[in-house]
Amino acid sequence: MRSLSPSLSSERSACRKVATKCLAQESLIKSSPIPYTIIHATQFFEFLRAIAQFSTHGDTVRLPPVLFQPMAAEDVSTAVAEAALEKPINGMVEFAGPDTFTLDESVRKVLEHDNDARQVLADPAAPYYGVKVSEKMLVPGTGARLGSTSSTSTFDCIDYHKMQHSNHELS
Repeated sequence: MRSLSPSLSSERSACRKVATKCLAQESLIKSSPIPYTIIHATQFFEFLRAIAQFSTHGDTVRLPPVLFQPMAAEDVSTAVAEAALEKPINGMVEFAGPDTFTLDESVRKVLEHDNDARQVLADPAAPYYGVKVSEKMLVPGTGARLGSTSSTSTFDCIDYHKMQHSNHELS
């Protein structure tokens, strides 16, 4: 049995409602006699635009300058496949992108890449999806497995998904 958590770590999840549901699911999995591996992945690169949109007020995006280690969705799918082929560990494994930024920095780079005029402000009081986060809440713990898609190839991944989104709007 395998479980994929939608955020880095249920215990550290920024969204309390999601975290509560994930913790309940993980508790059921852990108490089962069936061997398991629980997989936690950091935020996906492909969601940076959604993070910007959620955090936009007028022409300004306010985000906390916390550490952030996004992972390409393709790397997440590879990590899940690899974990599924391995012997269950009866525990949790974390996956993350290979590069660490601040949250505001990564969103700023995407918006600059898109020629989006919104200003990104690093605001320590700003929430992440409505919740106050600490400096290391959005990065994995020690021993996390790292994806192979680096920040230098991130924009290829982001451009592809932007193009796909645009194609769906045209349909």
